[in-house]
Amino acid sequence: MIDNLACINQTQFDTAKGTVRTLQSHNDGSRTSAVRKEWFDDRGNLCWSMDELGRVTSRQYNPLTGRLARAIEDIDAATAAALQLAPPVGWTLPASGGANLATDYQFDAFGRVTRTLGPAHTALVAGTPTSIRAAAWTFYNDAAHETRYAQGYALAASPYTETIVGPISITRTDRDGRTTERIQAAYSGTLAGLASATVLQSDYTAWTTYQYSKTRLVSTRVYDDTPSSGSGTEGTNYEQTSYGYETFGAGKMGRQNRTLAPDGWPMTDWQGTIRDVATYNAATNVTTIANHKVYEAFGKVHSKSGPNGRHDLRLHWPLLRRRHGLAVEPEPLV
Repeated sequence: MIDNLACINQTQFDTAKGTVRTLQSHNDGSRTSAVRKEWFDDRGNLCWSMDELGRVTSRQYNPLTGRLARAIEDIDAATAAALQLAPPVGWTLPASGGANLATDYQFDAFGRVTRTLGPAHTALVAGTPTSIRAAAWTFYNDAAHETRYAQGYALAASPYTETIVGPISITRTDRDGRTTERIQAAYSGTLAGLASATVLQSDYTAWTTYQYSKTRLVSTRVYDDTPSSGSGTEGTNYEQTSYGYETFGAGKMGRQNRTLAPDGWPMTDWQGTIRDVATYNAATNVTTIANHKVYEAFGKVHSKSGPNGRHDLRLHWPLLRRRHGLAVEPEPLV
């Protein structure tokens, strides 16, 4: 035992049984090691695990694709026997009373998750207590470079009806995989019709677009008033953040070197402190310093001024009183 360490972690590998056992040896208390076990199959998939409290999780994989098909947390012996699941030799499951929390996964031909069903639980559906499973669905339209997502629930018993709840999400990309649009939209149709449904721009509840030039992101637009058609107008329908880059040349690699936010372009010093906030007028091609900040020795804003020449002074009186014993109160700024 090493007396100057509070905890020693030790891992033992049993290649014959495929078990990895992790021990924690404590120098205080009961000096009893907490044990966590994991069991892998011949493909390296984690099939069984037992935590320090003896709770066991079973994982089953699709034999053809190797993808995780089902995970059951806190499984007991009765459930394992009913599903014909045999725990590793030497492992003891509780006879009954486990939570048996099952999560199921469904994949497409490319191994991408298309449906996830969470553990069954009771919830009110139309005012009636009903056993349901939280559900998430993903539809891939590779030809259109579009992915649609939906969330809702599925009945845990026959007829196993699946229902979408809330808005859907849509992600669109260009042919190179760069995200061009992220959309949230109202949808009242069925799950079966979601993949091919026409989603109108007037149905959008949230919308962000991404613009590129020569593979580089040059701006993002976040909409707060989505127009029924078209891209709308900056300041009216969306707020735009623009990005600038170095020109390629000697010692310059085209790296991003500026960001122009909707409320101005923050200009920092060598320490990263914002000294000026500039605004750019695309119509006149003029950049104006909208706000210049001066800081005092303790890092607080001492004064700031705008393009109209107004200069606001900020005195931090509590700090001055502590450091210099000043007893006066400042006049309020107008």
